[in-house]
Amino acid sequence: MEKINWNKTQIWQGCMLSSIAHAISVAQYPEFANEHSWDGDNYSMQDSQGGRGTITFNQHYCVAAFRDDNSSRIGKHKNALEYLKEAPEEVQKLAESEALQYLLDDIDGSIIPVITTAFWCIEEEVYSQDPFHVMFEHGGFLLNKETMEIEAAIDELQEYHDLSEKQVYLLKSLFKRKISKPEEVIILTQEEVLMIEAEDEESLSESRISFEEIGIKF
Repeated sequence: MEKINWNKTQIWQGCMLSSIAHAISVAQYPEFANEHSWDGDNYSMQDSQGGRGTITFNQHYCVAAFRDDNSSRIGKHKNALEYLKEAPEEVQKLAESEALQYLLDDIDGSIIPVITTAFWCIEEEVYSQDPFHVMFEHGGFLLNKETMEIEAAIDELQEYHDLSEKQVYLLKSLFKRKISKPEEVIILTQEEVLMIEAEDEESLSESRISFEEIGIKF
């Protein structure tokens, strides 16, 4: 078991920042709508190049599982829980009931989770069965932007999503409000909706869906 130099709050905030940037950008690039999504406390991501993963958050723990179809581990079909064997039982149960349910595959007629690495949080501390560089190589890279310092992440997200200055202003404003009161529903003003810079109502609907997943409504 290896201690990873990340923390739970940093990861959650990074996931929220990336989700807000994504929700803004899909108004221009709806073809990338599947790259980020929230389902309750489960944050899922994929890169459209064979990498996907889900991280589940709760009050005391988090657990993340990743599958990289380009990994040398693909095809060996190791029991997914082997990647969490030193995690507390509560974490393993959380993984089984939540995160791993998003990474199921049909292997010889059996529907099982297929992953190539994982990590978990106990309170703020993060652990993995793999050393950091191995965990990162086999799927953890999907959280690259989510684990940066916030200002660096904003710069990276601005470039990645080709965000305008108005869109970056909206990103920063919504992020600040979201992390200060995570449970509070945010209602966008008409002025803020215009900052999304959607080309038409159909494009805006993709943005609306992504925003509503994180408790932000028009």
